[in-house]
Amino acid sequence: MPLSVGTRRPPSPPPPPPPPPPSRVDERLELTWHAPDGGVWPLTLPRGRVRVLATSALRKAPDVETTLDARPRGGADVRHQHEQERYLLLPLLLDTREQGYMSLVELARSLNDAFMQTLDLGAGVLRVRYPDGRAREISARYHSGWDGVDEYGPGVNWDIIPALTLVAESPHWRDTQPIVLRYAYADPIDYFDPYRSISSGQVLGDVTVHNPGSVMAWPTWRITGPLAELTATNHTTGESFVLNPDWDNNGPLGAGDTVTITTDPTQVRGPDGSSWLGAINLPGGVLWGLRRGDNKITFTALGAAEGTVVEMAFHPLHRTA
Repeated sequence: MPLSVGTRRPPSPPPPPPPPPPSRVDERLELTWHAPDGGVWPLTLPRGRVRVLATSALRKAPDVETTLDARPRGGADVRHQHEQERYLLLPLLLDTREQGYMSLVELARSLNDAFMQTLDLGAGVLRVRYPDGRAREISARYHSGWDGVDEYGPGVNWDIIPALTLVAESPHWRDTQPIVLRYAYADPIDYFDPYRSISSGQVLGDVTVHNPGSVMAWPTWRITGPLAELTATNHTTGESFVLNPDWDNNGPLGAGDTVTITTDPTQVRGPDGSSWLGAINLPGGVLWGLRRGDNKITFTALGAAEGTVVEMAFHPLHRTA
């Protein structure tokens, strides 16, 4: 009998590598990184090439440093508590399947630069937008963690950055849209309705300004002349300051001239952009903030006339995104 020769079967191909872990983020949440050079990187778009794998960093409260004074009979009294800088851990997936290995290399290079350019160009902005339209953001810089775990081959090109960490100098998230309050001169009828009016030497009484944030907000002021002097008092905090445009024999603030005051950090700029910090009654005066909730505020404006405007703008601040 002839010997039968069996057909050799080729070896079975190895099983394909497991797919990258799916994003656990609800894709309705939009997270974007706004690099200092103006580039915008979506981090949660469906089928996007870069996706964040977890967003627990958005819900983390800032760490607090507590200073204690020992009690003679045991225990301690809290002397001071201070919120620390914030560290944001963002595990990222870089996915370029069906686009070739070099596409993964170029994507990793570009994304690395988008975060690490903060060393040269200053802070970027991490922004989150929710399905209800609410949006918050925080300024941050690259800190550590650009180490990847990759897999590549035909149709499989992905990289996971498991521990990308950003550091935010301020621990608070801010609303992306500021609240702007404007008060304009009227004599005797408020032609700027619905804005509240101020007139020369008039005390407005208690104006209620609501801060919807969870922490103190720090406003920016724009005061446009004519104006001889402005006193702004926050009765809720018990603080006030006086702006005297004639502090350096400049005379009253002219019509159309504007002084800009920022309260965090403290800065006062005159109409020509020069420092006008001397125009504030420091150290007795305080460039105050707005406590959470309602704040009772009084303005006294001397030398006001047609064209005088006091504008206060602030971003509500929050401990979580």
